[in-house]
Amino acid sequence: MVGLTIFFIGCSENKSDNSAIANKDEFRVFDLNIESEKVKITDLIDNVEVIQLEETSDGLIGEVRQLFYDQNKFVVNDGADHLYVYTDEGEFISKVDRKGGGPIEYGAIQSFWLKRDTLLIYDIWRKSLKQYDLYGTYLGEVRVPIRVSHLYPNDTEYIGDMDRASLATDQRFNLIFFDHNFSKVTQSVPFKDSIPFPGLAKNNFDLYGNKVVYKETFGDTVYIIDGRSTSPLLKLNFGEEYFWNDTEMIRDGNRALIEINRREKVWYLDAEVGSRKVYISVSTSFSDSGLMQFLLDRSTGDLVKIDLRKSNEEKYSISPLMWKEGALLVSLPTYDLEQITQALAPSKIQLRGGSNLESIINSENPVLAWIKFNNDYQ
Repeated sequence: MVGLTIFFIGCSENKSDNSAIANKDEFRVFDLNIESEKVKITDLIDNVEVIQLEETSDGLIGEVRQLFYDQNKFVVNDGADHLYVYTDEGEFISKVDRKGGGPIEYGAIQSFWLKRDTLLIYDIWRKSLKQYDLYGTYLGEVRVPIRVSHLYPNDTEYIGDMDRASLATDQRFNLIFFDHNFSKVTQSVPFKDSIPFPGLAKNNFDLYGNKVVYKETFGDTVYIIDGRSTSPLLKLNFGEEYFWNDTEMIRDGNRALIEINRREKVWYLDAEVGSRKVYISVSTSFSDSGLMQFLLDRSTGDLVKIDLRKSNEEKYSISPLMWKEGALLVSLPTYDLEQITQALAPSKIQLRGGSNLESIINSENPVLAWIKFNNDYQ
């Protein structure tokens, strides 16, 4: 289930988007139907801007497993604990590969981000936040006192995601807030039961303007974090079709593993939250046939199921990554891009960085694309 282990980071605001929703950050419950009307992905696209990730001897990527975007740079993790740095035009800058057992190396990349020209990598097994320059030169590290599932910057402080793993019976909180010295200052988002279930590599934090949004792995509520304050932003309510409404499944992980395929209900739910739209990914089984994607309009509540079928009945492999100025950044293989562009009018396609479509399609690297969707889904 490749799509379930992708680490998505980033989301920005657009003034035109903000004006469309008067009180967009007030808590809302969206009642969703897994059998919503299907609309072909190409009929939903208003325009697409394509970015070719430059191929070099050091810059060959099998997939975009994780991504962070800031300061006009993309930082990509290929899933093998390598980081690749590109300009926002797709020009290759560097590859960072310091995985190993030495004191200045990392054992695994659990979370990462860019701060000015410094890469920060959270190594969950060594409980350390290591610092490197863009070319992999070791700059130092800070010890993280508590082993959290993921770590995320919060201005000059940090937020840790416990992901339903309690420190003690009286400390059942998903979020731990650290100050700049990694002293614990507060906790938030309480939970009742730990889920005895294999975790996912998904990072549950996303940037949302100058704030942060958070959704626990096995939950249907998105929270907004402003400083050290946390409040619910939206609930994606699939009702009786949501697997984890059955509390017995929460308590019995072995039984849940059996029942997920049998019941075919939404057991995995992820959301990329934009100021106007939400791109939702769900799964109702452990097979690819259970993977579905939806597009929700926060202002109207309209929901469509995205039809990802190609002309030959195979499916496009589209991984949503982040929102920025009303556009969703996705990654996809070049052969899928070729078919999508064939279905769109030429006026809807833009190529960034002076690339041409032929060279992009012939590239071995996946591509990035900013997609703007139509506001009218009908």
